[in-house]
Amino acid sequence: AITAIDSVSALRVSEGAPSTIRLYRWNPGSLSIGYNQKINSINQKYCLQENIPIVRRNTGGGGIYHSNVGDISYSITTLASKLPTDISISYQFLLSPLISAFKQLNIPVKLSTLSLPAICEPSCYLREIHPAHDLIVSGKKISGNAQKRSHDVVTQHGSITYSYDPQKIISIFSNSSISTKEVKNRITSISEQTNLGREHVIRVLSDSFIEWSNASVESWSEAEMESAKVIAKEKFSSDEWTFRL
Repeated sequence: AITAIDSVSALRVSEGAPSTIRLYRWNPGSLSIGYNQKINSINQKYCLQENIPIVRRNTGGGGIYHSNVGDISYSITTLASKLPTDISISYQFLLSPLISAFKQLNIPVKLSTLSLPAICEPSCYLREIHPAHDLIVSGKKISGNAQKRSHDVVTQHGSITYSYDPQKIISIFSNSSISTKEVKNRITSISEQTNLGREHVIRVLSDSFIEWSNASVESWSEAEMESAKVIAKEKFSSDEWTFRL
């Protein structure tokens, strides 16, 4: 129900509920693929062997392996009217609490100023680096982000890399001939940049989001969770959705 919760949040915001920020982990670790991504770009046999569920997102972009320990995910759902009309500037605005958190962690992250060519097109972290929404450290990607806009509501979500397994990233995609060295030259992680533990990093991220938004910490209602379960069953868990391309 992880992806379905964003759908519930978008519906609630469109009905007048407050904007929502989520900071979460995937359990079990899963592969999320882009809205228009071809399923044959994924090594389904490997995912089956490794018990890695495949989930198709509502947003575009490449596939991301959300490790249960290596990935930190977030989403922000708000009315489009609350954001700058220029999409690139809206990314900058919504990424500002992440950049602030990285600054507190003494990690010199920034939006990429240059496009870098893809080395593995099906992979979010190994496809072309985009200046509008890719966060990098010394030329290496540490966070990928995407937006969905529907019915005057914007949902931006992203993956923050705490740690990663280069070989797993290669193995998940079909016909991938790149080396682990190439992966390491394109991706970095929080654990490579600092000795701080995952839980400390999450606290810093959470505090940064709260300070930026003046949000209060709340839980999903039973009705919202039930709605998410229904959406997950009828859409995100269905073969018709996952294998539609």
